Amino acid sequence: VTVALVLASVMTAACERMPKTVSPPAVSFDEVRHPDPAARTYLQSVHQRVKERWTYPCVQPGGFARCTYPEGMVIVDVGIAKNGDVAFLEVVKSSGVAVLDTAALDAVKAAAPFPPVPTAMLQGAGVPIRLRMHYRPAASSLWP
Repeated sequence: VTVALVLASVMTAACERMPKTVSPPAVSFDEVRHPDPAARTYLQSVHQRVKERWTYPCVQPGGFARCTYPEGMVIVDVGIAKNGDVAFLEVVKSSGVAVLDTAALDAVKAAAPFPPVPTAMLQGAGVPIRLRMHYRPAASSLWP
């Protein structure tokens, strides 16, 4: 599953800090796999909510340089309580780039609360979910 996002780049040499739309990077979650169709549907809805709020942040060394979009993968564990609230959220494997890790956490926070967890999926008071969030710059003639 690939998420289409709008990213920033430079317009002209005179306006290097002015953003414009470029081809989106490959930003994706691992495929949702679960033997139970209801659970798979629930997990897909969680992924969709997070993806809709997920961004690919620009890294600007020194604040005035051109935007760069580093590659990385963030693994996030999120606990969703029975009522859909986030019970816990943590990066279990960093991308090595703080802004990518923060963007991944921010997407989950913005997507909450989630729909209530189906009874068949409950593990105690909720359900733990692991999200693998991949950031890869797209091949584009516009890419700096």
